[in-house]
Amino acid sequence: MRQVLALMIFILTCQCLPLGLTGLVFASQDPRDSEHAFFSYLTDMKNPPALIDYSPSDFDPRRGKNFHLPSALSIEQDLRKLRQVFDGLIVYSYHPEVTPIILEKAMELDYRAVVLGIWNAQSKKEMHGVIKLIHKHAHDMALALCLGNEGLYWKRYTTKDLEEAQENIRAALHDGFRIPITTSEPASSYRNSLLYSFGDFLAPNIHPVWEKPALPAKDAVFWTRNQAISLMEKSQRPVLVKETGFPHSGERHFSPQGQKKFWDMYVNEERLVYSQSSPQLWVSFASSFEAFSLPWKAEQSGEPIEAAWGLMSKDRVPYPAFYTWGQAQGSVVEANGSRSALSHIRTR
Repeated sequence: MRQVLALMIFILTCQCLPLGLTGLVFASQDPRDSEHAFFSYLTDMKNPPALIDYSPSDFDPRRGKNFHLPSALSIEQDLRKLRQVFDGLIVYSYHPEVTPIILEKAMELDYRAVVLGIWNAQSKKEMHGVIKLIHKHAHDMALALCLGNEGLYWKRYTTKDLEEAQENIRAALHDGFRIPITTSEPASSYRNSLLYSFGDFLAPNIHPVWEKPALPAKDAVFWTRNQAISLMEKSQRPVLVKETGFPHSGERHFSPQGQKKFWDMYVNEERLVYSQSSPQLWVSFASSFEAFSLPWKAEQSGEPIEAAWGLMSKDRVPYPAFYTWGQAQGSVVEANGSRSALSHIRTR
């Protein structure tokens, strides 16, 4: 996932503008307390949350003739399909021709939460864009911000870059628009306790396929959960497992049935686990990696497994694991994807 996904989002955000954050001016609004809305969403026992890591299906970030931006219609079709089951999104970067459309369509389709992303912790362009989206949509959905993704692991930025970016973003947000901020690194990177103190919660990427590749699906689930709970206890911070999953192809022992088995066990375990030491400490297992299997990833990396993480194909055809999440959420999803339990979706 890591180098290929890094390339994808880096291309989206590589043009940085030499702008400061202090010059941003926003129209006055009636602010609400948005800081705790996202945590309330993650800990909602009555309506359990379901987040999906999302990159548009009709997007190819490779330079040159392969580069292709998704249309607004394509993004809407993606999100409408996902909304049959999921009520939250995790995005990885800000792109001016993509991210605002994602937020608008998510609002129209009554998504409950979005984790915004900044890929390049040094990018003023991304920071400007995300801050504008926070001020625009903090009334519409529970928002959080993941500042960077595996950038320390791949040495794309430093902890100082993260700290400065967080400080600048906090300063640019009006009172009442403070939202939880985090960063994300592979599970192994959290051996560095410096990550414990950054932001408001931890959002590790815990991939047994990369870190414990010999584990079968059942053992992979328990390893992932144990890693997350251990991280909560060691850090004394709330934890959202931002990425985890199981491929449906790419190597002989990966199949749609194996992927379904992983998610069957994952979603049937407790989705929210509290620490025995404090009601303020918990682990959320409410996120799935990822929405769509994207062939360009395998073409770019030469690794077939990179195109096999999605719960749906590039053409939005569900794999069996998609229905696992649907059953867990009580959604009505037929095999042809023609129905859902979403009579409440707004139309404009």
